[in-house]
Amino acid sequence: MNYFYWLIGLGAFFTLLERWTPRERRSLLRNGVGVDLLHVLMNSFAFPYLLSQIVPHQFPSLHLGWASGLSWTTQFLVMTLYCDVTQYGIHNLLHRVPWLWRFHKIHHQAPALDWMVNWHFHYAEVLVYRTLLYVPAGIFGFAGDVMFWHGVVGTGMGHFTHSNLRWNLGPFRYIFNTPAMHLWHHSRSPKNKNFGMVFSFWDWLFGTAYFPPRDPEALGIAGEETPPGTWFQQLTSPFKAT
Repeated sequence: MNYFYWLIGLGAFFTLLERWTPRERRSLLRNGVGVDLLHVLMNSFAFPYLLSQIVPHQFPSLHLGWASGLSWTTQFLVMTLYCDVTQYGIHNLLHRVPWLWRFHKIHHQAPALDWMVNWHFHYAEVLVYRTLLYVPAGIFGFAGDVMFWHGVVGTGMGHFTHSNLRWNLGPFRYIFNTPAMHLWHHSRSPKNKNFGMVFSFWDWLFGTAYFPPRDPEALGIAGEETPPGTWFQQLTSPFKAT
């Protein structure tokens, strides 16, 4: 299977879904769509490919093979839980450590949410997440197709939670992240809430959940309503003195 085809298919699916039942009606050619499309291409395909050529998939001297004895379904469930709790922790640190926030704030400078904002982040996050998630998975012997399908499901959930939809999944919101819940993560107030990626129960368990029955007044970062204009300016902004 080719991940690039899944990327195109998921993008088309959520584009149609957002046109059919949007939380907020807006033009398909909204402000910043060109920059976001470049983020999609670079962060979903180009940067991960370059990283895969630098960081090898297999580490024979470190290969533990623990997961290789598990069934495919068990491998997928274990990897999903491991990756999601790891992402929860990384995401939390990206907000609380000042020098990490300089990189992550690019994601939060988006003034509105749709599925493309899932990929609107600095390339340094590709390095951090891919290294801390997939290198250990390879060392522990998770099958390649398990990692592939985890990537597809993770992409779909990322598109879903960032999408311009008013969905909260009813009682299942206590298990899975939703667009309505993640909207509050991108609100200007309160800060440092709703760090979960696929699952929301990490937030409910660790006390970082915030999900009132209304929409936030404003998204983005106060005082930075206009993000750096070009894709290159957004990538270089964390390195500029404040």
